[in-house]
Formats: sequence, C-alpha cells, structure tokens
Amino acid sequence: MTEQMSAASPNRALTSNQSIQASHHIISWLERSKAMSESVLDELPQVFVICDDLGRIQRANRKFASLIGTSMEKACGRSMREAFCQESWSLFEREMARTLDNDGVMRDVEFELAADASSSDSRIFLWTLRPFHIPGKERYRWMSVLGQDVTAAKHYEAQLTRIFSSIPLGILQVSGEGEIMWPYSAYSEVLLGRSKLAGLKLFEVLYKPAWEALSMEARERAFLPTNCLGYSEIQFELSKSDFLTRLTIPSGPAGEKRILGINYEAVSRSGIIESLLVIIDDRTELERMETDRDARRNKDAYQADRFCELTSLDECIRETVLQDLEIFHDDIAKAEREKNVLSLFRSIHSIKGTARIAGFEPLKTCAHTIESEFLLGRGQAAEIDWVGLQASLIELREIHAFYPRLAVAVRAMVNGESEAPKAKSSTAGSLTEWAPFLEQTVLKTARQLGKSVRFVFHAENVSVADAYVRPLRESLLHLLNNAVDHGAESDPALRAKAGKPLETTIAVTARKIDKGVTIVVEDDGKGFDRDSILRKAVEKGIVDAKVGAAMADEAVYALLCSPGFSTKEVTTDISGRGIGLDVVQKSIESVGGFLTLSRAEPYGSRFTLLIK
Repeated sequence: MTEQMSAASPNRALTSNQSIQASHHIISWLERSKAMSESVLDELPQVFVICDDLGRIQRANRKFASLIGTSMEKACGRSMREAFCQESWSLFEREMARTLDNDGVMRDVEFELAADASSSDSRIFLWTLRPFHIPGKERYRWMSVLGQDVTAAKHYEAQLTRIFSSIPLGILQVSGEGEIMWPYSAYSEVLLGRSKLAGLKLFEVLYKPAWEALSMEARERAFLPTNCLGYSEIQFELSKSDFLTRLTIPSGPAGEKRILGINYEAVSRSGIIESLLVIIDDRTELERMETDRDARRNKDAYQADRFCELTSLDECIRETVLQDLEIFHDDIAKAEREKNVLSLFRSIHSIKGTARIAGFEPLKTCAHTIESEFLLGRGQAAEIDWVGLQASLIELREIHAFYPRLAVAVRAMVNGESEAPKAKSSTAGSLTEWAPFLEQTVLKTARQLGKSVRFVFHAENVSVADAYVRPLRESLLHLLNNAVDHGAESDPALRAKAGKPLETTIAVTARKIDKGVTIVVEDDGKGFDRDSILRKAVEKGIVDAKVGAAMADEAVYALLCSPGFSTKEVTTDISGRGIGLDVVQKSIESVGGFLTLSRAEPYGSRFTLLIK
C-alpha cells in the first residue's frame, strides 16, 4: 500500500508541474496578447477611450492622454470632460445619453464635435460611441469612444465653402444618380433662380427651365452627360462634344432671359465615371457686349460700304442722286399723309430706280421689298397694311439718312468742302448737264441685264424751265430703262443676223421747236411687238380683240401707256411691276406735254416727248 502511494506521488507531482507549466504558457500568451492589443490601441492615430456613462475613464490610449495633457497611466480615473469646454461637454453628455434608447438597449452614436478645452489647439473629431462590456462591472454602463481627427478635412471643407460662396460661378457636384450633391457654390442658386439644390435632379434644375425653347435634337443632347455616369471615361470624352454648352433660361418676372455657358468634367475611379462636376457661368452680359461689338463693327463696315458707293460716283451724278432722293422722300411723306397709293408706289419705284443707278444697294433692296410686300397689285388705300408699311418706310428713311451724312465727308475729301456744290444739278435747265447721269443709267442697267449697249446724247443749247426739269428727267429715266430692258437684244447673234451692229445704240436727242422742246428717245433694238401688245391688252380687258385688230400701229403702241400694263412675264426690280409708261405719260401731261410711241427706222422703237 505504502509502495503504491510512493509510486503515485511522483506521477501527481509530474502532472501538477505540467499543469503549472501549461498555465504559465497560457498566462504568458494572454499577457503578450493583451500587451500587443494595448500597444495597438496605444499607437492608434485615433482617440480611443473606455469610460462609463458619466465620462469616467477606465482606459485611454496615448492619443487621448496627450489631448488632455497627461500620460496614459494617469489618464485612468479622470474624466473625459477635461477634453472639452463646458458647452462642448454638455453636447457630448447629450450624445452619451443617446446611446441608451427607451427600451434600455444601448446603441452606437456618431457625431462631430470639437475637443476644445485648449483654445490654442482646438481639434474637430468625428466621435463614435459604442456599448462596451467589462466583466464584473455590469452595474455601470460602459462604452468605447473612438475619435477620428477630421480637423484638416473640415478646414478643407471650410475653404471649399468659402470659395464656393465667393466665386461667381455655378459649380455643381452631380452623383451617379444624377442628383446634385452638397457642397455646391452659392452662386449656383443665383444663376438657376432657386435654392436648396442638394438632392434635386440636374435635369430638373438646369435643363427643364429651358425645355420649351430647345429643339428636339437639343433635348436629346441634354441627357448625354448623366447618361455617361457609370460608364468609362472614354465614352465621356467621345460624347463630350455633343453636350449642351449653352442654355437660355427665364430670369425674373418681366420676361428677362439669362444665357448660361456650361462645362462638364468627369470624376472617375478606376476609369469608371462616378460623378460629374458641372460648371456654369453667366454669359448674358458677355454675349450682349459681343452683340454690341458686332453691331458696331457691322455699322462701321456698313458706313464704309456706303462711303465707297458715294466716292465711286461722278460728282455731278452724286449730287443729282442725293437731291433726287430728298425730293422722293418728301413725296413719300405727302403720299403717306394723303393715303395716295399710286403716288406712293411711284415715289418708291423712283427711289428704287435712282438707288439702282447710283449703286446704293441697301436702299434699292429696301424699296424693292416695300413694293413687293405692300404695294404691288394693290390700288386702293383699304388694301394696304399701313402699320407694316410705315415700319418699312422708317427703315427706308434710316437707310437713306446715311448718304447725306456721309456725303459731307466725301465732299471734304474730294473737294475740301463739306457743303453741297452750288452748281446746277437736278434743278438745272440745261439738258446737256443731264448726260452723265443718263449715261450712268443706261450702262448700269445694261450691265445688270448682261446686254451690250452704247449711249448717244445730243442736246446742244437746249434748256427747259425749272418746273419741267423733274418730270422730264424722271420720264427719261423710265424710257431709258425701258429701252435697255425691252428694246436691246440679249443675244448679239440675233443682231448680227439682222445686219445690225453687235451693240445696241440708245440715243437721246433734244431739239428746240417753236415755243417748246422735243426730246426723242430711240433705240435700234427689236422694236415694238404689235401682236404681243394686243394679246396682253386683251387679257387685261383694256381693248376688245376685234377692235384691237383694226387699230393702227401707233394706236396699238399707245396701249403700253395704260395703267399697270407690262408685257414682261417675269417681274424684276427693273420692269414688269406695273409702273412704267403710264407714269411717263402722266408726268409729261402734268406739265402740258405729250408722249407718242412709234417705230424707229429702219428698226427699233421711238418715244417722242413734246414740251410746249
């Protein structure tokens, strides 16, 4: 028995020794693990504290200890309130109370608060409070406190906010869902005319206000930027040229418009676009300035062109044209007051013809437009759109006003004088002084129609009373245009075949007679077409076909002087508009004269004006 007990004792001793050794190893391992975990906690860049619900510290790492100006060992047993000023600690206490809900269950809480006990080194932390269990100390509510220093991030955010608040640009961050994110620039709300943009769709804020004014193609392009979200940067760059970069949106209750310029930048990760940066600027004033600048440039160029038109004219022709235009505008004003449609039509037509001869293209074009849109085919005042016509006449006067103003500079440059010359022009009684202007009329019209003509003028020692000057010269202008347009052949081969010179000759011959003057305008062109004149007269109801067939040639030619009569099938700015020989006849008759039409020998047409 004793021997058995002696044998068992060494075995128990050995077993006990092995247990002690194992326990020692376990304890050593646990202590090393604890030391390692505490070392990890101590070296954490974040604040880490274990405390109760009153803020009494059970454990704190090195980061927190330095925050309250002590060591880790001395931090235990102190209060977390030492890290805060009184107001901040009250806020911290409130958040600690929130970790315990109404059912007595603890939950995590996260919030931002400054550790500001030291006014010289206040730091902003993102705090996370979590329930923590300490065995044997269940009568207290313990929590772990983790504090992430976000001072630098908040400083950057503050800088960004200041920039966003002051920069005169709209800067929007757009999420992957197409929604505007905070922060965005304060000026965005000014540009877009609404507040609290965060959470709203980019489409709703930016494109919808302009939607009604957008074309179908522009509406499709409005969706392209947000359609690129979630896709590669390559797709964004390929699509970027099609993004809308200009929008006009309503601005204010009075119907004002604001013009926005838009730029887009992609924010990507691993080559995939996660969000957009939309930069908006107000281009309203810039575009207005550009429009004004372009208008000034256009005005300068316009004036330069009108100046060149004036300087290209012979002095006599220039002054004659300017004086005639003044007279025609006076006639228009009178006809407008009296609602005299025929007189208005004739004056506009005269301005057009004079402007065409002088090369005043804008004036000619405007007069031609007025004829076509308001007067052509309308013989009664009730048929005229007087409101629209008056607006067009204002434009006509504005165009005309350029020429007299610029003429002052032209005279100063050419003659060293700003006043119009005193020499006779449109009021001159000598027909010889009309030659340059009439020749310019013929050659200009011929070039425009692509015809080859020569002009001959004979009027030595022939003059007329001042009262006859204007109706005579207006009549001659009509007759010369008629000769070039209707008389001169377009094809030189036809003239050669008829044994004529290649150039059509148009001649004006004035002679004195007893108590009067005769002026003959004739050409060696194709002459009057009796059949064509009769056919047109019958169509217009001017003459019966049977009566016309029995009429003498001169009587048939006289039908050309019927109001609104023209044999031209195609209306141009030279002829075919219903103003022509009837005007000539009435002008000559107004001063007691006569107009006759006859065939020129051996070929061509002749117009004879007799003034007594």
